[in-house]
Amino acid sequence: MLSFLNNNHDDSSNNEARMEPLRMEGPAAREEEADARDNDEQDDEDSSSGSDDDSSTEGIPMPRVLGPLDEGRMALGATERLWAREIKAAAAKCPELEPLSDFWYAQVAIVSFHEHHQNLVAARSDLPAVLERLHALQDMRQEYFIRDTVSHGVEVMSRTVCDLLPGWFMAFSYHAEKGAYLRVVSLTEFNMSIFTQNEKVRTWLAAIWYINHAHVPDMEAARQGFVQYVECKGYEWRNQSMFHIKAFSEAAPLFALYPLLCQQTVHYNTGMFVKLLASMAKRLLPKHLTKDFLFESGSIGEGVTRLEELFAMPTQEVANQRLVARLKDALERRYQNEANFRL
Repeated sequence: MLSFLNNNHDDSSNNEARMEPLRMEGPAAREEEADARDNDEQDDEDSSSGSDDDSSTEGIPMPRVLGPLDEGRMALGATERLWAREIKAAAAKCPELEPLSDFWYAQVAIVSFHEHHQNLVAARSDLPAVLERLHALQDMRQEYFIRDTVSHGVEVMSRTVCDLLPGWFMAFSYHAEKGAYLRVVSLTEFNMSIFTQNEKVRTWLAAIWYINHAHVPDMEAARQGFVQYVECKGYEWRNQSMFHIKAFSEAAPLFALYPLLCQQTVHYNTGMFVKLLASMAKRLLPKHLTKDFLFESGSIGEGVTRLEELFAMPTQEVANQRLVARLKDALERRYQNEANFRL
């Protein structure tokens, strides 16, 4: 069964902006609780037995999963920091490039490092492409009129989510099991008519820029990438094929160039046309964004047939308000970390 937000139905103002982890529910949760109790009992037995082997692991730090507000999420590895400094130094030698924050250089370095399978030699050999990426991102900021402020981000995200494309972007939260941020979107609710007006397209692309920003409020988020659930029930390609081609041509450069890794994309209620669209996406987008595309045609969960039944609750309007509040919360943390971070 699909894990989902445990406070999706909570529309109280105190909880709307919180990053609530996704948790298992039902039988899986009960099994986990039983396992945890068994493990606790076993730990008690081990500690009381005074085994001679205990000294072999004493002092070794155990790996831990970083929660969304953990201070350790802003830590950089030595190689990541070195690569970020090298990118910053190379960018400083390009007079046409505007200076960026240290956070930005670190984000680009982390993504580049992982795109090259954590091989610094390979990443360094691709430095010209990294600088080209910085050039392209600078051009996009100007083209989409990005002001790089929380207020502007909330403005364009709210307009896109609530007015231009209601029902398209359903939810945003922290996925505790995967250690990554989650976005939930509906392919069938994407209103292709926005592509008849350039101003609406610019607003949508600016919103994607800020939504991507919200997915990377810290270094750990850049490292882990995001998880995406896509509702596809009722998707019909034939009636809007030209608009779909235009949508991909408009958005593909931003998706490809913005430094953001994708951990996994799961498509629900898929059919032939969705798989055709995914095939197109794989041709247009880099491999690190499409390497783990999954397709689910069966039941999402007990009594649930569409993602909207989990995420667009209790009403679409309330869900939109909750979504924008959570995006704002993540965006605020992003800009706060960006202001304070130094390489």
